Amino acid sequence: MKNSGLAFAFTLVICLGIPGAGYAEGRYEMQETDNGIIRLDTETGRVSLCKFEQEDLICRTAADDRTAYETEIERLTNELETLRQNAGANDGIMLPSEQEIDEVVGTFEKFTKAIMDAMKRLEANLDAPADESGQ
Repeated sequence: MKNSGLAFAFTLVICLGIPGAGYAEGRYEMQETDNGIIRLDTETGRVSLCKFEQEDLICRTAADDRTAYETEIERLTNELETLRQNAGANDGIMLPSEQEIDEVVGTFEKFTKAIMDAMKRLEANLDAPADESGQ
């Protein structure tokens, strides 16, 4: 059976006008390897690995890293464009006014000053000599 498969592959190569050396006059170039037959589509650049499964020659397109990279670049470009378009939009969120920001900062400053004053009083009480009555 393996010999009939090889004969079929040889016939296929001859019928397609593709010499075994890998030089092609037609659309496909084919080269026999230890793992099967490599088929190059000279119009698209796609590479397929062909193997005999029982009596049939089955070709599967090889994973193309360049195609994957181009697809990812296109996806990221579209995502970037969407982000740029949405950068100006605030999605209905109301940002605080300058006056509101000043009020919050003023409140925070008062709060921080009150805590610092309380810490100073506590430190002063800890440093003060103990009352002779034991309090």
